[in-house]
Amino acid sequence: MIKNIIDYRKKYQGFFEVTTKVPIRDSYSLSLIYTPGVGRSCIEIKDNSDKSLELTNRANSIAIITDGSNFPDFERMNPLCAIPAVEAKAICYKEFAGIDAYPIVVNTHDIDEIAEIISNLTPNFAGFDFDDFLPERSATLENWFNDDLNIPILYDYRKPNIVLAIQRAGLLGIIKPEIIAPAIMRGAMDVQAYMISDEMYGVLGAALEDAAKSGLISESSCNDLNLRAAARVAYHIAKTAIETGAAKLKVAPEYVEDKYLDFLFEGKNSWFEKPISDYLSQKHTLEENSLELHRRSHGVTEVNSKVKIRTYEDFEIFIAPEKVDSIAKEIELNYQKAFELTPKGNLIAIISDGSAVLGFGNIGAEAALPVMEGKSALFKTLAGIDAVPICLKTQDPTKLIDIISHITPIFGGINLEDISSPNCFEVERKLIDTLNIPVFHDDQHGTAVVVLAGFLNALKLTCKRIENIKIVVNGAGAGALSVSELLLQSGVKNLILCDTKGAIYEGRSEGMNPYKQAISLKTNPNKEKGKIADVIRGADFFIGLSAANIVKPEMIKSMANKPVVFALANPVPEIMPDVAYEAGAFIVATGRSDFKNQINNSLAFPGIFRGALDVRAKRINNEMKLSAANTIADLINEKQLQPDCIIPHALDLLVPPSVAKAVAETAIKTNVAQVQINPDLIFERTRNYFYEGFLRSF
Repeated sequence: MIKNIIDYRKKYQGFFEVTTKVPIRDSYSLSLIYTPGVGRSCIEIKDNSDKSLELTNRANSIAIITDGSNFPDFERMNPLCAIPAVEAKAICYKEFAGIDAYPIVVNTHDIDEIAEIISNLTPNFAGFDFDDFLPERSATLENWFNDDLNIPILYDYRKPNIVLAIQRAGLLGIIKPEIIAPAIMRGAMDVQAYMISDEMYGVLGAALEDAAKSGLISESSCNDLNLRAAARVAYHIAKTAIETGAAKLKVAPEYVEDKYLDFLFEGKNSWFEKPISDYLSQKHTLEENSLELHRRSHGVTEVNSKVKIRTYEDFEIFIAPEKVDSIAKEIELNYQKAFELTPKGNLIAIISDGSAVLGFGNIGAEAALPVMEGKSALFKTLAGIDAVPICLKTQDPTKLIDIISHITPIFGGINLEDISSPNCFEVERKLIDTLNIPVFHDDQHGTAVVVLAGFLNALKLTCKRIENIKIVVNGAGAGALSVSELLLQSGVKNLILCDTKGAIYEGRSEGMNPYKQAISLKTNPNKEKGKIADVIRGADFFIGLSAANIVKPEMIKSMANKPVVFALANPVPEIMPDVAYEAGAFIVATGRSDFKNQINNSLAFPGIFRGALDVRAKRINNEMKLSAANTIADLINEKQLQPDCIIPHALDLLVPPSVAKAVAETAIKTNVAQVQINPDLIFERTRNYFYEGFLRSF
């Protein structure tokens, strides 16, 4: 049987996955869940952080966090050995209570550091389960927080109360604790309890006795998990929370139980009402429709189990403690097996601090969550990658580095997102230096890869030589600096970078930082000075990664013949395409999915991570980025190449497998791959995912 479990886990690469609630099938659906539509939800949350419970999946999400301290010899234990247990708990939450539980393994033994991590994770979750903590460490955390978080938390040292309640009700061996813990959390979350109080633990025995008296518990069938009893437990937990003043919402306990039963027997996760039943989408703007979509679906991502657990036999086969322990022992013998037997090999974290979101700037962690969920949906849709959206409260780069470093054991890669410059450079550099998994700041490198791909094809249409052209890049943040570096590496000789103070040149003192200083040594060879209107004269290319509506028609008219304009500010570009064309632009590209020539990072990051994960790359190097850019550009053939078609569509399903193949091949050639897999197999596997709905094992 153990061998069968190993075979199952190898086949599925673990049983946990992150899926999308909203199918992404065309440009309009892409605009609803990502740019430009998603911005409306971000602003709503920025103005009222509680709306994250309405417009994202946060209200139904918890984190199961473990430090492995309750494992034998945990001081010397590799944190990867804790993954099977915490993954099994996540499956229990989803299968038995419909709760989206995200497993997180921390690789620190310092209790204060763990508390700091938990505190910074609160923008993402409506509850926590502290699992496999030694009782004294769990109790210390409860004292540390002292109910300050105001959300339900299952502390490990209190979990024996669950077993004791089952025993007192005479149901030991009939009801499993793994069923009751999710029921407690379900009841607490549905009334938005401030905590799981002593009174709520105290009612467990009576709740189970009530379930037995009501005929909800079968003692004769050894194949019955008695899940209806869990619904009755949730009823009593919700009722007690309301009666004792621990609940924010006064929801009828009967409603909680009914919804629980709907989930168990109909598979409907319907704890949230769907508002505005008479809403007519054709009467509203794209942004309004996006807001309504997020409200109706409560975000766009959720957790799923790749196996269905509905009977006692299912439980014993897939997630019984002894089966989980057997997988942990396999990993203990060979840590690389964590990539095969758990979600690690296909799981990444999308991490932001909310300091540079779209075109809105520093809107905070809660308001950034809709964007990270949209990104997660794109990872899943375009490459089959499970991506956990994580927005951290802190914007201190040192703390960001520490927290991210400490939560990496379960992840096979880290995608940094929407972290402001210059902090993003320090965070990425330090993580790349210290971690042995790929770390990729998409605002820098994803943007640069796709801009380079579009640039290469636009250059062909202008019939100009790369060494002779003049490029003006407006913006000196993460994306603009990375774009500039990649263009220089590709052969551009005359590139002028501008910020709010004007052109950057060697020797400029105002508004400089070390990163601008470094780029000034490589750019603006003629030391042109002045504002963007001054230096754009005679330019062949304008690339904007800055702010809305800052480019005027007369600036376009002052450019060289066949001017190319990449106005990439989101959600509102530096100049609208129709205005740019009227002013004489030859080619116009934006970052929006509702215009042609969309320079969308989704053309890069799914395939880049797919290739990097499949060969277990230690990092994503410049050679891999360049190979991705050239691959994307080459997918537009000579017949297709036109001024309004310089880059593949964001949902072109040939792009991710092609990029994955190129990246994997380059990773192998440059010796950053830890496994040797035929890149052609990676292409086939990724392409087949679109038609089969799952990733076949190699």
